[in-house]
Amino acid sequence: MIGFEHPTIPVHHQYVVTATVPEVKALKKELAVIRDLEGSYYMRQERDGLLFGPYEKMEKMVLQNSWVRDGVPPGFGKELFESDLDRIMEHIEMAMEMVPVLKKADIINVVSGPITYTPDLLPMVGPHQGIRNYWTAIGFGCALNQSS
Repeated sequence: MIGFEHPTIPVHHQYVVTATVPEVKALKKELAVIRDLEGSYYMRQERDGLLFGPYEKMEKMVLQNSWVRDGVPPGFGKELFESDLDRIMEHIEMAMEMVPVLKKADIINVVSGPITYTPDLLPMVGPHQGIRNYWTAIGFGCALNQSS
């Protein structure tokens, strides 16, 4: 809208959706969202099941290099990338430790699509220098503990 481009990079982000989990279905109110920085994942209720995804470390992230080089392909819509559960298995296992009902849950969908981060994976927040009344707030998608 204002002709300014933010420095972001396209990264493959995966999340997993489970089938109905009886313990979740039996609840009287919606579960709170979990953001586990030690396990580096988030989890929330998705209908009567669960949805969880990782905050991957920089060295495990998969960058969509062709988009960095050539831009997003014209006409790109809601297409997905191929999933890679092995890449996020340590996060899945930590989520199962924290939420044991996840061990019995059937996975019905693995979504692997693009998400944007700043190149250094740190949030970019604050007023933009040179554009009056323009504030930036991007790059909040990853865990704070990227080096461990």
